[in-house]
Amino acid sequence: MSAPTVVVRYAPHARQMAVHNATEPHVWAMMGYGTGKTTLGVIEALMLACVTHPGYEGIVAAPTFPLLFQSFVTEWARWVPAAWYRQSTHPMYGPHIDVHVDQGVSRIWLRSTVDARSVEGINAAWLVYDEASRETREDPVRVLRARVRRGYPGRQRRHLYIGPPMTRTHWTAAQFGAPTTFGAYLARVADAIGATTTDGMIPSTSSAVSTKFIVFGNPKYFFFGNRLGMEFKVFDNTAYAVNQDQIFFRCRVRSTFKVGIAGAFVAIKTAAA
Repeated sequence: MSAPTVVVRYAPHARQMAVHNATEPHVWAMMGYGTGKTTLGVIEALMLACVTHPGYEGIVAAPTFPLLFQSFVTEWARWVPAAWYRQSTHPMYGPHIDVHVDQGVSRIWLRSTVDARSVEGINAAWLVYDEASRETREDPVRVLRARVRRGYPGRQRRHLYIGPPMTRTHWTAAQFGAPTTFGAYLARVADAIGATTTDGMIPSTSSAVSTKFIVFGNPKYFFFGNRLGMEFKVFDNTAYAVNQDQIFFRCRVRSTFKVGIAGAFVAIKTAAA
């Protein structure tokens, strides 16, 4: 019997693994920028769809559809082989991902909390809410949470919230720390797992020797050079329901920059050996 073909190689750091191993049904992945939090969400969604609740529905959400597609869906396509799933948009029910499993199909509904009514009627086994910190309102999150109600018999339903830590007045603080009624309940069934940017850095043993990886300096001596190109067009990779003649635009500018005083900057290298 031949060994299985490796299609992706996921090596989670300690804080990502802590989220994967958490046994609580409600988990707040309180992670900073550069910690691999969206990758974490992709792997969690894939495992929930294929291993924990195969053949059932799940929800992946974000505060807005542009954010969901630019972040989660882009990362999903980077990690999950195209032959494993089919992404499409139902004319009435909106965008979703169908993952092929032995039980048939696990459907992942792609939703935003701009309009919480878009999740009505879904009976999901799990929820992954990416960039949860950017949603300031708790009401649409409650609607999402209420849709997690039916999964594989005998297996725990899962709620995973992902995003940078916020202030004490944010709804994540109320749910996972403040002494509210729901917070007191979650104290028994929830976990908040934090991570900093350094947790997502490549170990020194995996880095190339004597290689520049960061530069410190005074931006005052970093001069604008020349604009190389500019692109301005309608952004059509969104499934957001456009209301009142709204149009999404994307602008990208390519430019060169010059260091005015070389002594004002220093490059940090990895170890020589």
